[in-house]
Amino acid sequence: MARFKGGGMEKSIANKLMKEINRKTAQGIQQFAIDSMNTLSESGPAWSGQFSASWRFIPEGGNPGEPGQEGKIYNYSKKDARVTTIEKYIKAGVKRFQIVNTAPHANIAIDAEVGVLRRDLAEARGWPEPLKTPELGDERDNPGLRYQIGGDFSGSFDKAPASRTAEPDWYLSYLQGGGLQKDLTRGFSVGFKASF
Repeated sequence: MARFKGGGMEKSIANKLMKEINRKTAQGIQQFAIDSMNTLSESGPAWSGQFSASWRFIPEGGNPGEPGQEGKIYNYSKKDARVTTIEKYIKAGVKRFQIVNTAPHANIAIDAEVGVLRRDLAEARGWPEPLKTPELGDERDNPGLRYQIGGDFSGSFDKAPASRTAEPDWYLSYLQGGGLQKDLTRGFSVGFKASF
């Protein structure tokens, strides 16, 4: 924090300036978090909607809480990353934040883990039709990555027909293909559009 010598007027100006800088920084972080979580929600898989609704913005190492509700592709708003809360974190010295997914199958959804999809079990849970139109294969009850539909994959199993509701490597593409940077740039351009 900037330090000023002098009377109360200089200190008051410095405090107001610091408060305004913290507010604009928090607004930029908030807008980035909302944009990023919405991009992830829209581009990621959506069968029941739980994965889509389970993105959380937290200070690094914080408790992300419970998974989201099923039933729809979630749309994130300012209530999911409150500017006043972010300001409190900034004032407390937090310098790093995370966007995490709390769904129990998150690693499968981001293609980091092999999983199993069985349509009969999906239907038994009450979501016979996915929220996004899938590319269909037959039901799969042997392990495979979410996006592997039919064919021989590295000889580890014969066939892995599946249904996917997001492109292969959608998450990696977001991180490394420019989507993350676009959301970050937009968030801070919105957060700092103000006159001092």
